Amino acid sequence: MKYINDGNVLYIQDLYYQNLLFHIQEKCDNVFDGEWTDRPLNSEKSPIVLDEPYLIIETIDSCYSHALLERIFPLFWAMDKIRSEYPDLSPIRIMIRNRMIRLFPNQNKPLIDRTSGYYRGFHRELLGWITSSPPLFPSADRTYCFRHAFLYTDKHDYQCSPWNQTYMFPNRQIKTPRTLYHDDLIREYLVRFREFIFRYYHIHLLEEDLQDKILLIERKSNRRWDPETIRSIPAIPVILEDLPIRQQIILFATHKTIIFRHGSCLANLIFSPPGAKIFDLDHEYGRPHIVGRLCQFFGLRHIYLEYGSCRGDWFASNHA
Repeated sequence: MKYINDGNVLYIQDLYYQNLLFHIQEKCDNVFDGEWTDRPLNSEKSPIVLDEPYLIIETIDSCYSHALLERIFPLFWAMDKIRSEYPDLSPIRIMIRNRMIRLFPNQNKPLIDRTSGYYRGFHRELLGWITSSPPLFPSADRTYCFRHAFLYTDKHDYQCSPWNQTYMFPNRQIKTPRTLYHDDLIREYLVRFREFIFRYYHIHLLEEDLQDKILLIERKSNRRWDPETIRSIPAIPVILEDLPIRQQIILFATHKTIIFRHGSCLANLIFSPPGAKIFDLDHEYGRPHIVGRLCQFFGLRHIYLEYGSCRGDWFASNHA
């Protein structure tokens, strides 16, 4: 047993797993919150032995921004550390724990295709950045033996997230007593993550690709714009949910002015060009650090406004 990346990843050989319970001989400092045992696991069937290395993770969030920046980005970081320490163990596959699927079935079950047993939509695409193999969703009535298991433990309470302190994300109670990663290190990995995604989609942008036009983001369902609020903005609203992720990335990477109602599209700001103006109109005014944090990392100008107060010529007066 060995901890990697300051304890966020735990490497174990011959790890047994059955119905949400890990069988581990050594004490694990409550990494799994009571979901591990040193007692033998009972099973009427022989265990399924998996020789390939697996990274075992929690369910990916249903929200695009949390899925991208608080699941996929930390997994990218963890995979980098794993490959550095264990270069001979590759390719690494993914197992999705069922705990969150059982706790929140209405949110998580619709994300999974029952026929293929794989994620649907953007979840499938985001996970494809990390591994080309379909993830394993373990069966509740079988025992699994992982010859090489890497457990992404979330032990450090959002410390691999851009929002790694309580004040940055209202109502989030981070219990970690100290910040583990300096901002410079988080920014370094965010930049590497962005560059990796650009390479993945073969996106090569030049200075002349930047547009002075305004990118105005509309939402497909809830929190749509009041027509009066955007009447004076010289732009046609774009609904991101109708666009492939690659096209969304290019839109954010090529516009110098971006306007949106606070929501999941904010994760795409990591693709924005330095110096871009970001108009963040929030219906729950008082949480500027969520978008402000990303703007800080990528040199963006953040204009944070209360959505309900934006009337008349609000855009012209703030766009000067």
